[in-house]
Amino acid sequence: MNNIRIGIRLVAAFGFMGMLVIFMVLIGITKTSSLGDANSEIAGGLYSKASASALLGFYTQDMSRLARIAVLQQDDPAQVEKTIASYQSQRNKANSLIQRLDKEVASASGRQLFTQLQSHAALYQPFMDKVVALAQQGKKEQAEKLLSDSGDTIQNEYMASLQALKQHQETRMKVAEQTSHEDRTDALRLLTGAGAIALVLAGLSAWLITRSITRPINMALVAA
Repeated sequence: MNNIRIGIRLVAAFGFMGMLVIFMVLIGITKTSSLGDANSEIAGGLYSKASASALLGFYTQDMSRLARIAVLQQDDPAQVEKTIASYQSQRNKANSLIQRLDKEVASASGRQLFTQLQSHAALYQPFMDKVVALAQQGKKEQAEKLLSDSGDTIQNEYMASLQALKQHQETRMKVAEQTSHEDRTDALRLLTGAGAIALVLAGLSAWLITRSITRPINMALVAA
């Protein structure tokens, strides 16, 4: 009967230790997966969208700069054409980034901000195209009047909507980074705690199993 009891105790002890090891592995897998998702979100989509928004701001400001330079270069038609070519290049790059953001921005709040950006872009880009067209036609006074009347307002509204989208993406990056840090801390705490418990229980189990085996033997020796 003692042998049966000892066998049952051994099975129960090793079974419990096996369950504890499985529990620790599941914790590690779950937290590692969560960390991977957060890091993928930061390194992938969020960083891509934030960098695209920042680059779009650069192209937008460069378009404005080149359009104004074209207006001022009326005495050199060749230089005007060169500046306009640079303007068209930056405009094409800006359009490509807007199309890219349209595909990548998916959250409800992000879509709302992107819609506002699109509405301002629909005003800003044709406006700057008109300024460039006047510069190309040699109509410096009309181009300057157009810029002075509403150029700054249209550009500032467009840049404000672009900045709002950029800040939104950067805020989401910070939240994802914080979540990743918290998941890492939680995982370390859980694994450390589970490891400590496993160590204590392993020692206790070893002592109980040893006692279960040696006690009957000692009793038998005394009885003999």
